[in-house]
Amino acid sequence: TATRMVNIFPLQTVIVIFFAFLIWVDQRLYLPSELTCDMSYMYGKPDYYQIPLDHSIRMQFKDYALYLYTERGRDTLENLGTPVLFIPGSGGSHEQVRSIATHTMHLAAETQGKGNQNIRYTFFAVDLQSELSALHGG
Repeated sequence: TATRMVNIFPLQTVIVIFFAFLIWVDQRLYLPSELTCDMSYMYGKPDYYQIPLDHSIRMQFKDYALYLYTERGRDTLENLGTPVLFIPGSGGSHEQVRSIATHTMHLAAETQGKGNQNIRYTFFAVDLQSELSALHGG
């Protein structure tokens, strides 16, 4: 039996190496060549302007607020694009809108230069006072 084990070992080794090679080839051929993460850069100071709400709404939802997110003060309530409402997840902050808003605004600016129509987004964020919720993505 020891002789039989020695004879099978090289075959098992060849099979393992063969499958490892197939996996390597598969990853090289079918995965994108560059899997990178880009930083989201801000070109201006982030500003969060609290939206004044009607008195009855303020009294009903005392702890909550609605904010307009902007960089360098370029968005105002009179100069709105397509509205986007950001609702933070469980225990989240309204300030988390910054990264997605910045990236979306820069993508819209890039496509504008390529002859596409004027695309503008205005981001609003709900402040839930970092309350925990029943749903979260963790």
